[in-house]
Amino acid sequence: MKLKSIFIVSLILLVIGFIEFNTRGFHQNKCGQHMKRTKCAIPEISPEAVKAEIIANADLTSHERKDLTNDDAKGNVLKTFVSKDTARLVNDQYDGNEVFKVTYSTKNEEILGDIVVYVDAETFKVIGRGIRE
Repeated sequence: MKLKSIFIVSLILLVIGFIEFNTRGFHQNKCGQHMKRTKCAIPEISPEAVKAEIIANADLTSHERKDLTNDDAKGNVLKTFVSKDTARLVNDQYDGNEVFKVTYSTKNEEILGDIVVYVDAETFKVIGRGIRE
């Protein structure tokens, strides 16, 4: 009886540990790969992120809107840091700033890449664009 109780408790602890491992520090990305949350960009859904998306959306040109894959111009918003090496900034003073990166999927993604708009996280001004080939 005692051996059976130890086995059941061990099994329960093993199951709880497995569940914690899969839900706490790891998650599946779009491709089904497990990634640590600290190394994976998790989309922002905060009110600030929504505001940044609205501002970025208003900054899109009519030509860019025609190139989007979706008609509602829905962008993927991530909070990150911008670098002048990966973006065309309106001023180099923004290099290293915390920003909202709003990414729009395009029809010419393979050729030119996605449209990326950087919105400053403090002032909510558009401070740059992603570099498209």
